[in-house]
This record gives sequence, structure tokens and C-alpha cells, in this order.
Amino acid sequence: MSAKITFRLIVSAFVVFLVALSMHFTHAGTPKVTFPTWSVKDLPAALGDWTLKQTELDPKIFARTEATVAQDYIFVKGQKREVYSHLAMFESPETGVWHSPPNCYRGAGWQRISAEYEDLSLPQGVPPAKVCVEVWEQKGSRCTIVYWFQLGPYDVYDRWSLGVLRILHLGGKPVWPPEIKVLLSVAGAGLDERKDVLDVAKEIHLWLNQPSHKDDLDFEALAKKGATENKSAEQSSQPEKSK
Repeated sequence: MSAKITFRLIVSAFVVFLVALSMHFTHAGTPKVTFPTWSVKDLPAALGDWTLKQTELDPKIFARTEATVAQDYIFVKGQKREVYSHLAMFESPETGVWHSPPNCYRGAGWQRISAEYEDLSLPQGVPPAKVCVEVWEQKGSRCTIVYWFQLGPYDVYDRWSLGVLRILHLGGKPVWPPEIKVLLSVAGAGLDERKDVLDVAKEIHLWLNQPSHKDDLDFEALAKKGATENKSAEQSSQPEKSK
């Protein structure tokens, strides 16, 4: 057996192992999920150079997202520059990634022209973040979208990346934050449109990961908080000792 065939067999076996383990974690369910006191409905009236306008989310559309919380915004800069956004929070990360933009756009009759990952241009000292940038076309019209799902300090993009994350980092975590979905879209597929949608992505990422939100998205902090609350509940449920 040649070295190339042996290598391919090893890689194939490893992929099968990862898929099987990912399916095991998926069917095992999600541990306790603690939602923060803030949500994606709480973005301020302005972020960076952009003004935000909340848009009404159709109740039927919201029901189909299966999200616990969701909010749409229009980011406006100047007279004609607009970026549309859909933000959501999910108790089940598997449910969240099932509603990935590629699934939704493809189901609506769009055709994907290109897809790539790009690091956001963040200030020094801010942990790096990678987003997916795609161009889609329908009936001669093109749009540029940027999306990612955030689970604690981690970014995921689909069921595969979520499964790998579960295997490598999330085993045994007793308390999880909700999964956050960010989808941005802008009409057109030029350099200006790409720059605008990535700039909005940066501003949203900075808002989600601001210092006051850190413990709400940190697995270890949530675990400690949960343990303290459980201990307090146990102590309060114990009958007082007679003097």
C-alpha cells in the first residue's frame, strides 16, 4: 500500500470519527443555557459612523427562525448607504446553525457566486474574529452578505464547525451562553459594498463583545455563577436547625 493511499485512509477515518462524535454530542443535547440581561434588541441608536433603525420582524418570519430573541436593523450612513442586519439568539446552537444564510438564500432561489472567510479589522487588544463573506445573485441582481454565529468566545458558521467546536472545546461545560447569529446584507457586490458591510460587522462584533458583556459569554464565568446559585438554593431549602 502506497504512502498516499495510507494517508488518505487515515484522513478518511479521522473525518468519520469526527462526524460520529459530532452526531453524538448533537443528540446528547445542550447543557443549561443562561441568557444575559441584555439582548440583540438592545443595540444603541448609533454604532461607529452608522445610525441604526429597528425594523419590525414579521411574526410568521420570527416563528420560522426558531430563535428565542431576534431583531432586524437597518444601518444607515449618509444619504444612500444602507446595510441590512438580522440578529438572533438561540437556546439551541444546532437550531441556530440550521438557519445558516446559505441554506436560507439557496432556498429562496439565490445562487452563490463566491464565498470566503475574512478577519475583521479590529482595534489592537481585541481578540480576532473571522466572518464569512459571500456574494449571491438572483435574476441579475447581486448582494454581498457577511455572517457568523457566536457561541461564547468562539465563532462558528455551520453544523460542521459547531460539531468540531463541541469536540475540541465544549465537552463537560455545564452552562452555556446562547448562540448569537449575525447576518448582514447589502445590495451590490463592489468594493464599496464589501467595505460597508464589513465595517458594520466590526461595529456589531465590538458591541457584542464589550467588556461589560464578557462574563455573560464566558463558559467558566457562567459555570461559577451557576454553581454559586445552586449552592445558595440548596442552603435556602435546608430547614433551620433548632436552637
